[in-house]
Amino acid sequence: KFIGKHLNIEETITSPTFSIVKEYEGDLKFYHMDAYRLLSLDEAYEVDVERYIYSDGVFVLEWAEKLKEILPENIVSLTLKSGSDINQREVIMSGKGKIFDCLVRGLKDNDCFRN
Repeated sequence: KFIGKHLNIEETITSPTFSIVKEYEGDLKFYHMDAYRLLSLDEAYEVDVERYIYSDGVFVLEWAEKLKEILPENIVSLTLKSGSDINQREVIMSGKGKIFDCLVRGLKDNDCFRN
């Protein structure tokens, strides 16, 4: 929902668990995929996963470890963990490439993302 908000997507972002992939229109196309229910890479290819991975839009993939062997080298990975408080989440960001470097620089300048 946070990403959709910042892409100026007016439609409510919902989980794609049962539909596998949801597409949204905003400043950029936004594709949200949940790979949890995929049983194999063949199933990922059946939903044309590469079209989303290599699109000009933003592609968010939940349960990415199920498709790790076909993901490009330059990605941004977010891991969410429970915080010390029930309403807190710890976000661990890793990756490499130009987009990752830009995100790190932008987040360092944003007071909301500092410890």
